[in-house]
Amino acid sequence: MSRAYRNSSDVPLDAIIKRLHELSDAVVGGRKTQAQEFVMRVPAECDHDADLILAEAAVRLDALRKYNAELQAESVQAIANKVCGDLPDGWEINLCMENGSGWVEAIKPSGYTIEIDGGDLSLVEQINEAMRQALESQSDQPENTHD
Repeated sequence: MSRAYRNSSDVPLDAIIKRLHELSDAVVGGRKTQAQEFVMRVPAECDHDADLILAEAAVRLDALRKYNAELQAESVQAIANKVCGDLPDGWEINLCMENGSGWVEAIKPSGYTIEIDGGDLSLVEQINEAMRQALESQSDQPENTHD
């Protein structure tokens, strides 16, 4: 442990993870171990002091949680943009969700709902299957050949 870091945000993630494991071990190690590991030093050691390590770990986890949520939102948005751009006229693809379940439905221009067999398919794969069915049905329709 050192005073090599001026701020907790400068401590490498590997060092924080290593220290979190040490602190976790100290929790079950008895009072002597806890007294040694949970001491706050003056001047503070950003890569050792338990309060600084725990606070920085919480900050980084929160940032990762927010980043992950943004990535997921962007990926759903990207899929929606792609599908909306390629979906044949009159067709709808619905992403349905309820507590404990998610599935995809395709709705034909006639209003007939096709439930996509989710089986072992991810939601993205179900959306792809719905899109495949919509595009195939479009190519199955006879072309209008009025002269």
